[in-house]
Amino acid sequence: EQDFYVRLLRQLNPSQARILVLMADGSTWPMVHVNAGSLPGIGSTRVLSYASSVGKEAGVLLRAQVPNFIAHMYSLGLLTVGPQARELEPQYEILEADTLVREAMGYIETELNQYSNIERCTIRLSEFAESLCAVALPHGRP
Repeated sequence: EQDFYVRLLRQLNPSQARILVLMADGSTWPMVHVNAGSLPGIGSTRVLSYASSVGKEAGVLLRAQVPNFIAHMYSLGLLTVGPQARELEPQYEILEADTLVREAMGYIETELNQYSNIERCTIRLSEFAESLCAVALPHGRP
């Protein structure tokens, strides 16, 4: 089991490791997808996926890459995506004002001449990632 965890951890870059450690406390984080469509809510195409404030809080320097980091962590089974959490409303509002999200919305509206739609979700560590953190961070859990 430990060898498996080591191989998995080697697939993470330092920024992803920072995100993993930050989320090891079991917290839930806001995440949004930005979609484009010719009519609001009908037949949309995703333009930006996995935008989240977790990278900023973790101290990730390449903030524009956070959606890619989150997507990779999700593909490894480290994260679960859940529905919108009403208690995170203030964090969603801050996230939706983020430059990356605003630029995606601007691109949709000006370049694609379509409507933009924000899909609110949450991310948290999967049970698998929690067991990984229990082994990898036995004394240093946040």
